[in-house]
Amino acid sequence: MLEPRVIFADRYEVQHLLGYGDRKHTYLARDANMGRLVAPVLEQPDAAISDPKGTQREAEVLGSIGAHDNVVSLFEMHLGGPEQYMVFEYLEGGTLASYVEAHAQRGARVPPEIILRFARQLCRGLSHIH
Repeated sequence: MLEPRVIFADRYEVQHLLGYGDRKHTYLARDANMGRLVAPVLEQPDAAISDPKGTQREAEVLGSIGAHDNVVSLFEMHLGGPEQYMVFEYLEGGTLASYVEAHAQRGARVPPEIILRFARQLCRGLSHIH
């Protein structure tokens, strides 16, 4: 796991961890070359060993679909070798889970019209990818 202020790939300064899964860690980082916040996703070494082509397949799909309002943009990828990563557009606003949790903490449910809006956005993004 990368610590805050660590610089990797000679340009991305890690701010903090955004989330993680079995295969990858996602960070918030500042791109020193472009002056923007990005979301680098670093593959864990064990994942690269167990499925060496997994990240490559993902990057090929994401790199070939083109821009879309409901799909984050892939800015850069580095595949092969011990350090594999992809750098994505960072979208502010938090996760869907945090949005739902904030409503639940207030004792409220997410209004049906908001759920439908999210569902439409998700479907548009999935349709574009496939």
